[in-house]
Amino acid sequence: MGPAGADVDRFFHHLARTLADSDPARLRRPIPLAEIHQSLVPYRSHRRALGLASSDEYETVLLRLCAGEGDLVRVDPDTVRDRFAREAASAHPDLDILHQHGEVTITLSREAVMRALKPESPASPPLPGSPPHLPFAEPQADMLPGSAEPAFQPIAEAERDLLPADDIRREGRSPPDATLGSATAPSSRVDEGADERLSCAWCGGLLPAGRPAHFCPHCGQSLAQPRCRQCGAELERAWRHCVDCGAPVRSV
Repeated sequence: MGPAGADVDRFFHHLARTLADSDPARLRRPIPLAEIHQSLVPYRSHRRALGLASSDEYETVLLRLCAGEGDLVRVDPDTVRDRFAREAASAHPDLDILHQHGEVTITLSREAVMRALKPESPASPPLPGSPPHLPFAEPQADMLPGSAEPAFQPIAEAERDLLPADDIRREGRSPPDATLGSATAPSSRVDEGADERLSCAWCGGLLPAGRPAHFCPHCGQSLAQPRCRQCGAELERAWRHCVDCGAPVRSV
């Protein structure tokens, strides 16, 4: 495959930075395709950052990414990747193929991720009105008094999950939470710079203080935990069947 187009490159950069902000460990793990368009970077809440005007454009760009354009991701199994490539090359691609193969996994290219997260990365600039992305930069090391050598080597956020918890605590940080970035409905998190107010895990917008919020007032995404209609068990958004009773998940 040749170089990626600007829209495919922008989609990949946005996906990589979204993962780096929420759960850096997942940058090196296979991700179900369904989770990408359902919960990680859904069209409805990320269309402005991606610069895409319609859901068809969104799915076309995602199909091209999964087809191997720019060698930015690896799709398993290979047989499905080849189907994506044939469909992406057609004059009128059948976009429903993405939903038919939501169980395939996507692994981000390590080299492409490193390029996307560098401060000097040539990623597409933020579109007018879209929230800015902070550059992914390693902090400066503390220096030992009277020495030119750093007291320790800073740990890049995207690689903290590879180190023992003791090494992370030496920097005064907390070990990463393994539950972040899962396919479950996003729980609101605390924004340290906003007087302990909660923020939407979909778009980052601040939620109203002093009252429960069931939907985000900025992007409209539901903040409720999906549950099985048959038995009431908690569900993940990428699931097609309940893990407790096996009932099909028609809508979460």
